[in-house]
Parts: sequence; C-alpha cells; structure tokens
Amino acid sequence: MFAVLLLGSVLIGLALGGEISRLGNIPVRGAFWIIGSYCVRYCAQFLSGKVEPTPALSVTVALLCYGTLLLGIRANYRLPGMKAVLAGTLMNLAVVIVNSGRMPVSLERLSPDAVLPEAARLSASLTHQALLPDMRLTFLADVFRWSMPFGKVSVFSVGDVVLAVGAAILVITVMLRGFPPARDDGRIG
Repeated sequence: MFAVLLLGSVLIGLALGGEISRLGNIPVRGAFWIIGSYCVRYCAQFLSGKVEPTPALSVTVALLCYGTLLLGIRANYRLPGMKAVLAGTLMNLAVVIVNSGRMPVSLERLSPDAVLPEAARLSASLTHQALLPDMRLTFLADVFRWSMPFGKVSVFSVGDVVLAVGAAILVITVMLRGFPPARDDGRIG
C-alpha cells in the first residue's frame, strides 16, 4: 500500500508541475536509525516461525523497531509532513504496545482464500497477530481493507494512513517548491 501511495504522490507532484529531481535534494538525517528500524523488522520476519512469539520478545522487537524509527523521525522532524509521519508512527506504536508487542490484524477484511494462510502466518509472527475480541485500541489496528493492483488484498491501520499522508506531503511539497538549503546553524530555510 505504502509504495502505491508514494508512487501516487510522485504522479500528483508531476501533474502539478513539480520536478522529480528535487526529491534527491532532501537532506535526510539519521538515515542509520531509519534503516536500523527496517533491519530489526526484517530480522523479526526472518525469525517468525523459528522462535516462539512471546509477549516479552515481541515487545522487545517493537521497542527496538519503533524506537530506532522514532530517532530517525526526530532527526528529520523539520521536513514537511514529518509531524504526520510521527503521529501515524505513534498511533501504530500505541496499539502494538497495549497488545503484547504485536499489531492486531483483522482476518475478516481479507479475501476468503487468504484467511487460513494468513492466520497461520500471524500465529508465528513476532510483529503481527490475529485480531481478537479482547484486544485493546482495535480502532488503531490493521482493520481497513485495501485492494492492491493485480488482486492482492491488504489490511492497514489509521496510523498507516496518517503516516502515508505525511510522506505524501513531503514528496509533493519538495517536488513543487524544492527544498531550502540548511543554514550554518543547522536550521532549514
């Protein structure tokens, strides 16, 4: 979903007369933290099915993943759209932490042929789990359906939407007006 929305943002930026080359001028800081967050997440996906997804392990993975991502967001907070990126990230973190470190996922939103394989995958996942009635903050869980191109169905959360809006604001703003250079004192503009 996120990749499709980013591509859509680029297309909107181009349609409004923006320049795609300006995206290369975004002064991303703390890239190490952002990359580290995704490394933690992919390591957790690799370990899914190989280790038991205990609450302690899942909370540890969530805190490492979101903690490093929040450090990366903090380093880039002055960029356009980053307040929305932060808000979406905090929404996702809240629902994950109150549900034993794993994002609840609504199986009801998936296509019928995908429910059983997804339920099996979620039971072994360190980062996601099937949504159950006794879970908390379920309005922030992955409960919304997105039909991807070529028929793939995905679910997403309100936090994902807010985060994607922030990323779209960044892409479109930079494509339309460029990015002001950093000043000597480190401030932008």
